[in-house]
Amino acid sequence: MAAPEEFRDAWEKAGDQLVAFPAAAFSGLELPPQTVTFLTTAGLPENAAPFLTFGPRHTHSPTVMGSSHQGLLEIGSDGAGNPLVIGPDGVVAVLDHERGFAPLYVNADVERLAEALLACRELIDALNEAEDRGAGSDDPDWRKARERFITVVKGGDPAALEAPAFWVQELGNLSSLIG
Repeated sequence: MAAPEEFRDAWEKAGDQLVAFPAAAFSGLELPPQTVTFLTTAGLPENAAPFLTFGPRHTHSPTVMGSSHQGLLEIGSDGAGNPLVIGPDGVVAVLDHERGFAPLYVNADVERLAEALLACRELIDALNEAEDRGAGSDDPDWRKARERFITVVKGGDPAALEAPAFWVQELGNLSSLIG
């Protein structure tokens, strides 16, 4: 599990910055203490692959998604504008507007989300390098990064790579790009 400081150091090593959440973002919400600590200490990247945005500007308004989603903290959105949320149990989900805002599992907690984001960044880098070389899915660096992604995500959070979870869908999307 990624500690807030370890995630911040690993993410910012490449020159990218994280956006910490202010304590006020958690007002009136019951979230696991480690979630609040992680988001206020390290935060999340403003932008991350695959087309995710994060930040405290996404604080949840129950009027947007209805009373069935009260108690959720909106931490960002995906490329389609679907909210990324954390529930009282710490689980991270996407609320898919095309499915009536039904939750789609992302990760068991924000720490595992952070680990998946780091692994996904490595996977995207390997994909881009393979494409630059004109390599396909047999590219050893791509295969190695893909296996590392699977190991990291599945090792800490097996449900994250079980259909129809977010990361299993994204892994399929990325794999189809390299051919």
